[in-house]
Amino acid sequence: MNIQRSRCKEIVLPFFLLFVSSVVVGQGNKNADSLFKEAEQLRQEAFTEADTLKYLKTIEILKTIIKEYPESERAPEAYLGIMSVQVNNLMGRENYRKAVQEGKEMLKKYPANAMAYKVYNFLYYTYSLCLYDYQSELETIKRILELYKDSLSSREKVQYHNTISYAYGKLGDTKIAIKELDSLSEKCEDKEFKEYIERRKRFLLAIGNKWQVRESDHLRIFCTQGSPAKRDIEKVISEHEKAYKEICDFLGVSVPVKIEYFFFSSQEEADEWFGKGTTLNSANRDLQIFALYSDKAKASVKHELTHCIAYMISHHSRQARLELFSEGLAETMVGARQGKPIHTLAASILKDKEISIRDLTDNKTFYQIGDTITYPLAGSFVKYLLDEYGIEKFKFIYKYAHPAQIYSQLNLIFKKTYGKTIDELEKGWHNKLGIQ
Repeated sequence: MNIQRSRCKEIVLPFFLLFVSSVVVGQGNKNADSLFKEAEQLRQEAFTEADTLKYLKTIEILKTIIKEYPESERAPEAYLGIMSVQVNNLMGRENYRKAVQEGKEMLKKYPANAMAYKVYNFLYYTYSLCLYDYQSELETIKRILELYKDSLSSREKVQYHNTISYAYGKLGDTKIAIKELDSLSEKCEDKEFKEYIERRKRFLLAIGNKWQVRESDHLRIFCTQGSPAKRDIEKVISEHEKAYKEICDFLGVSVPVKIEYFFFSSQEEADEWFGKGTTLNSANRDLQIFALYSDKAKASVKHELTHCIAYMISHHSRQARLELFSEGLAETMVGARQGKPIHTLAASILKDKEISIRDLTDNKTFYQIGDTITYPLAGSFVKYLLDEYGIEKFKFIYKYAHPAQIYSQLNLIFKKTYGKTIDELEKGWHNKLGIQ
């Protein structure tokens, strides 16, 4: 288990999945219900078509409910719907901030409504994984614990307190983070979670001793005393800061907080400190990277760093993004695999294997084929799209292409973005590679 916060109420589903049929009372509530269903349908269309105008229209309809039917049961739900569209669909820091304002307004108007708990949790999620505002995250979680202490289960309380500890760690207040863990250990009954708490406490206590921390302009680097990474720390910083700037400049994004890098000399060291099965050479939405750095093998500088920085385009988890684009972008930024340029390696693979872009748009198939094949193919295809059509079109499809969309829907989004179908783009890519 990696050193990540535990979120017990992460509301990231589309608001229409939260739709709850309510008893219709009077004509006003009936109209509010009708508008809510209209908004629900419009948002589903927007999702299928990657239509930002329809997302904006969805928000307009929901705001009409709030304005025209403030006493209806749908008004508080409409606030949550607006927040969800802004955070999960439109995305971007401006929309995240708008979602926060909508949430605060809802809580002011309907503090005792059943939806208030969900809104508090959505605010907490937005602060932590979209705005990276850890102080506001802390204040929100403390408010949740204050307001709902009598209705929360003991497990939920433990998870919230664990997140408080995690946020304090992010803010650099190790002492309070450890204090929270000490109190958690006494309350926690789950054996696996308790082991996680003890590992995390052990790590925090080791900071400044066994674990050394070095901060650069954009990175916070953790490595153990006497490790190859510690020995080469100046080189590590120089290489990673250079790559960071190149990736940010290319994508046209900025990262509001420092990315945390954890360097390990071996898988065994990672398992010892963060739990058995810790995935090396991986990045997560908390802007953390776990990387191997030994005398025998070193993780790619740009690959995982690209994954982290790309969260500024879309904050969605890996499960909610097409690996074709996620891994393709990371491979494009690296530029080569096995010492070969990405296009050269892709052409070599396609001469021996019949693999289509359609295969690569399905995440399950993507990994069934194997990353030694799919990664270079995805990287080459993404490089072709970037070279031929530019970064802005790619950022659009990176945000709005989703694994839940069926192939025909994805094809429409490709057509909308590039003016060509997947087959047409694939043919152009093959021509670029010299594949007939």
